[in-house]
Amino acid sequence: MSQTFMLNRSLRHTALALALTALLGSAPAHAQIVSTLPTDATFATWVQQHPLWRAQTAQSQAEQQQAEQRRAGPHEWTPSLMVGRRQAAAEATTPSTREREWEATLERGIRLPGKQLAAEQASQQQQNLSSQRLQQTWRQLALQALTQYSDWLREARLTTLWQAQVNLLTRETQATDKRQRLGDASRVDSAQMQAALSQAQWQAQAAQQRQEARGRQLQSQFPGWPLTMPTASQQPPTDALDVPAVTDAQVANDPEWRAAQLEADQALTLASLDQREQTPDPTVGLKLAQSRNSAEKMLGVTLSWPIGGAARSHAAQASAAQAEAARQRAEWARTQAQQGYTQARQNVTDSLQRWQLAHAAWQQLQDVALSLEKGFRLGEGSLNELLQARRLANDQAQVAAQAEVDHLLARWTWQVMTGTLWAPSSAL
Repeated sequence: MSQTFMLNRSLRHTALALALTALLGSAPAHAQIVSTLPTDATFATWVQQHPLWRAQTAQSQAEQQQAEQRRAGPHEWTPSLMVGRRQAAAEATTPSTREREWEATLERGIRLPGKQLAAEQASQQQQNLSSQRLQQTWRQLALQALTQYSDWLREARLTTLWQAQVNLLTRETQATDKRQRLGDASRVDSAQMQAALSQAQWQAQAAQQRQEARGRQLQSQFPGWPLTMPTASQQPPTDALDVPAVTDAQVANDPEWRAAQLEADQALTLASLDQREQTPDPTVGLKLAQSRNSAEKMLGVTLSWPIGGAARSHAAQASAAQAEAARQRAEWARTQAQQGYTQARQNVTDSLQRWQLAHAAWQQLQDVALSLEKGFRLGEGSLNELLQARRLANDQAQVAAQAEVDHLLARWTWQVMTGTLWAPSSAL
């Protein structure tokens, strides 16, 4: 009976290794990570339904109309009409008279040379900036979706690990209670197993609740996102990933920097326009008049030219300062873009290294736990030592699982930034 008991206990202890190996065990060294990310078309559908995208679309439409407004200019045709009756008092030699007269004028301001071209350039730049902000919003939503999905995936991985731990400890607790009733185990052993099971059940429930909360958060932003886990790669690649170097073209096409650059270009054009606006535009008109009961008629051309004041000069100086501020922001945005791409690329390789180290540490701790299990089967060591070794191995299994998700997120982020995942061109 004792040999049968030892054999059964060995099989149950080995079940922990099998459960964890199913999640993090050995697979071909270059196993590919199979993701369940939505296709480009599916993601585009979700983005176009997102309130943030719709708000930016409406904002872009408003900016398009503002660009057309600037292109059209502020000048309008101004017609005016004056109708009156002139009365002359009687004098010694002439009687009193009443004569009808009227005057009609049509006026319009005329842009001075150079202003129209500057306004046209500013309008085109505003339209380009509007389109660029849509690309900014697209990337923002893509990275937000990946972050939220990764948060859910981490909790899903932990839920799976803790549930495997619960299943194992449930079987062992039942077996220990049975042995305790038969006198083959002490009450302390039974209590230790029950405590370990209770802790694992609490952790599994907490992980599942966090997973459900993350899932609700993800689907509230992107309704219909399938909450399914990627196929675990089980073992990280043993060699370093060949991630292409950051290119100038990638930085130049970065949505954040492109938007900042377009803002600087537009600010410079508007400053040039305000500089020209220090000289006001003239107003020309055509006047037609009639008086003395149509005895006198007049056809003439009018010209008025405002004298610019200090307000125009201050506006030009303010625009010049704003242009300089926008230029500095664009320079900073370029630096940030360069650093962002470099860091994102580095995160791919660094996260792989962390995953490799975490997986190696889990294998070592798992070997320790199996060695202690063998010793305990032969009567060496204590149940407390074995449970502690299992706990450490399980903790490291969680670290390795989260390191895998971190690597997934780093790879997905790099793909979004380089335009190989969820490219926005098809939806803009």
